[in-house]
Amino acid sequence: MPTLTIDNRQVTVSPGTKVIDAAEKLGIMIPRFCFHPALGSVGACRVCAVTILEGPIKGVQMSCMLDTMDDMVVSTTHTDAVDFRRDVIEWLMANHPHDCPVCDEGGHCLLQDMTVSGGHGIRKFPGTKRTYTDQYLGPLIQHEMNRCIQCYRCTRFYREITGYEDLGVMGIGARVYFGRFQDGTLESPFAGNLTDLCPTGVFTDKPSRYTGRRWDYERFPSVCLSCSLGCIIRLPAPGTGRSSGRKPATARRSTATLSAIGDAMGLPMHRPRTGRVGPLWMENRSPWRTRCPMRRCG
Repeated sequence: MPTLTIDNRQVTVSPGTKVIDAAEKLGIMIPRFCFHPALGSVGACRVCAVTILEGPIKGVQMSCMLDTMDDMVVSTTHTDAVDFRRDVIEWLMANHPHDCPVCDEGGHCLLQDMTVSGGHGIRKFPGTKRTYTDQYLGPLIQHEMNRCIQCYRCTRFYREITGYEDLGVMGIGARVYFGRFQDGTLESPFAGNLTDLCPTGVFTDKPSRYTGRRWDYERFPSVCLSCSLGCIIRLPAPGTGRSSGRKPATARRSTATLSAIGDAMGLPMHRPRTGRVGPLWMENRSPWRTRCPMRRCG
C-alpha cells in the first residue's frame, strides 16, 4: 500500500487510489469540475492540478488522473499549481455569462466558488463571448448551454450509467455542444439527475425555476410514494434560510421537486423522475405510480 505526503501530511492508501481521493482522505478538498466519485476520472477540466515535488513524475499534474505512488510528495498550494488553476478559471470565465444573480445555481455553483476563491475579477480577453442556442429538453429540465464548462459530467452519466444515448456531445475543440440532435424530451427516466450533477447552471430544474435559492430551503427525510420501491428521499421545504433569516416567498419547490439522500444514506445517487418530481408526475398519471396495496412475493 503506497504511503505519500500531501501538504506535509502522510497518508497510506490502497493501490490504484488517485491523488485527489488520497487528499480527500486527509480532509484536503482539491478543486474539481469533471471529477465525480460515481463517474470516474477523465481529466477534462484541468482545475485539479497539483505539484508533484518528489516521485517518478514531477511537476504540475492532474490529481484525478494520477495514481498514488510510494514516497510521492504532493503540494496542492505550490505556486505552479495555484497559478495553473487560476489560469484555467480565467479561460473559462472568458466565455461564461455573468448571470449569477438570475441563475438558479447561483450560490451553489462550483465555478462561482472557484472564481471567488481564486481572486478572478477582471476579464483580460477582449471580444464577444461565445454563445450557443439552447434546446427544449422537456417540461422538467431547463437548458442553458452558454454556461457550459465542458466537464462532460452530463454525457458520462447519461450514457454510462443510465444507458440512454439521445443526449451527447457534438462538435470539436472549443465549439462542443452538449444536447440532443434535435429538440425533444430526454428519454431517460433518470434525466433529472443532470440538474444535480452539473457543476454550473447548464441543466436546472424547470418546475422550480426562479422560486428560491437552495439555501432558502430545509430538507427533510421522507419516503417516495411514486412506486412500490419506497426509496428514501429528501423533501425541500421553505425554512428560515441562512441568507436573510426569513422564509422565501414561495413554497413551490417543496411540492415540485424531490431529491435523493444519496451518499449520506449509502444509496445510489440517481433518482428517477417519478420520485424527483412526484406531485407533477402524479398529475400526469404516471403508469408507474402505485395505486393499490402491493404484496411482494418470493
